[in-house]
Amino acid sequence: MTRIQANVNKDVVDRVNYILKSVGQTPTSVINSLYHAIDNTGAIPFKMGLTLEQRNSLEIQRLALKQKPQVIKNAKEFEEIWQDEDED
Repeated sequence: MTRIQANVNKDVVDRVNYILKSVGQTPTSVINSLYHAIDNTGAIPFKMGLTLEQRNSLEIQRLALKQKPQVIKNAKEFEEIWQDEDED
């Protein structure tokens, strides 16, 4: 076995790792699959991915997980939050 290293933008890595996890893959398994396919065919013969709708849904989920929950301490704060919603 040989270790392969690559420099990839951290934001891209975060987004791709989230997608890979959702389809039950790891970076290592995808890279191994890609290398074997290229070796066997002399080309990159397959496409793994999500539909645009699935990708958008995962991005919304990923961004939502980054949000800090808002703690409501009393009824007044609750009313203020919902009052803001009515203004939209």
